[in-house]
Amino acid sequence: MFYDFVMLAPILMLALAVPSQVAPKDNPLEGAYLFHACQAAIQEMDHSSDDSANTYQAAICMFYIQGFMDGQDAAGKGACWMNASYETIIKAYVAYMEKHPNVKHMDRRVGVMLALGSAFPCPAKP
Repeated sequence: MFYDFVMLAPILMLALAVPSQVAPKDNPLEGAYLFHACQAAIQEMDHSSDDSANTYQAAICMFYIQGFMDGQDAAGKGACWMNASYETIIKAYVAYMEKHPNVKHMDRRVGVMLALGSAFPCPAKP
């Protein structure tokens, strides 16, 4: 048992010492994290790359947006943007965040809601 730990310890220390190439320095709950991931998603949509870090970041964005949209649909909200493609939504999100950098430090949900509300305003109810 002790021998197994002695053999495993150097491997764990090496793994912890090597910086991750795919982990951004941003807080994953903040808009900046999602913003960078969605920038990568746009790059991937425009032209696929062999960069695994870029593909990983693009997947983070795509899955988050898809989950967000599914949640809005399940809650009966978001009807004004539900027919938009994921690509359109992601591009609207990135454009909004570029125009409103102060939102990048807020919770990522806030940025997505503000971006979608701006890009796909619902008509006023009578």
